[in-house]
Amino acid sequence: MVIKKILILFLLICFNSLPQLKVEVKTDSTDYLIGDFIYLQIKAVYSKGFILQEPFFRENLKQFEIINENPVKSDTMENKITYSKEFTLSYYDSAEVYIPSFLFVLARQGDTSKIYFSSDSVAIKIHSIEVKAEEDVKDIKAPIKIPLNILEIILWILSGLLVLAILYFIFKKILKRKDVESEKPEIIIPPHIVALTKLEELEKEKLWQNGKVKEYHSRITEIIREYFEKRFSFPALELTSSEQIQLLTSIKEAEKIVKITEEFFTNADLVKFAKFNPIPDLNSIMMNQAKEIVNSTVPSDFTDYEKNINPEVNNV
Repeated sequence: MVIKKILILFLLICFNSLPQLKVEVKTDSTDYLIGDFIYLQIKAVYSKGFILQEPFFRENLKQFEIINENPVKSDTMENKITYSKEFTLSYYDSAEVYIPSFLFVLARQGDTSKIYFSSDSVAIKIHSIEVKAEEDVKDIKAPIKIPLNILEIILWILSGLLVLAILYFIFKKILKRKDVESEKPEIIIPPHIVALTKLEELEKEKLWQNGKVKEYHSRITEIIREYFEKRFSFPALELTSSEQIQLLTSIKEAEKIVKITEEFFTNADLVKFAKFNPIPDLNSIMMNQAKEIVNSTVPSDFTDYEKNINPEVNNV
């Protein structure tokens, strides 16, 4: 009986000397739309007196787009240490994907031996919005029809006559102004000068430096799209980024800018449509790319931008 008690006491001492590690990996949901933010939380609780070696998170999460990574938080309470790490991820395809298993390593302070623990993987579903093509688009509720009375009809007629009178006088004034303006020679500013001038003005506004990142990317892509319309005569403002790239590959003068243009539009689309928060260097890179796109496609008879700036450019 004494031997049995001694054996139990020995086992309890050995068990308490072993490192205790509890790992929890979870997401805020298991069902997401394409491009949604996936909030991932990793939490580990282990015995005091041990050193925790964290996994290679970025290597394990390389199939996801890492939007944000929060610093490690560590709290000590009694004989336990709580380690927590948070990520904001995104995924741009419909599929069933897994947050992989993470390998944690524990080592006792002053000891070279290591103990390995693996977390469970987490399955999540990414899907697009279901569209029923066979159904017609309908109003949520039918419009309410309000009958008109005689007084309202008279007021509508008088309002119409007043609007026609105002339009008549405005039209006459415009015609007089056009007659005066037609006497002046029309100055046509080359598309590349217009585009480079607008890019310089956008750069001086410092939008992304003041937190207006999405507006900055919308403006810079709009300038390049307008330039493509005037320079290569296709409706760039009405086309998607991929459609523009396809057209540029068929234009001999634009072959050399296809690769840089594709990278330029890809970065801009991530910011505008996928909630991507770019690093400051990317914003500067896109401005340099936009200028390179324009400068690389200047017609051969316009070799020097500075020499061809027209005094009227400042009014663009």
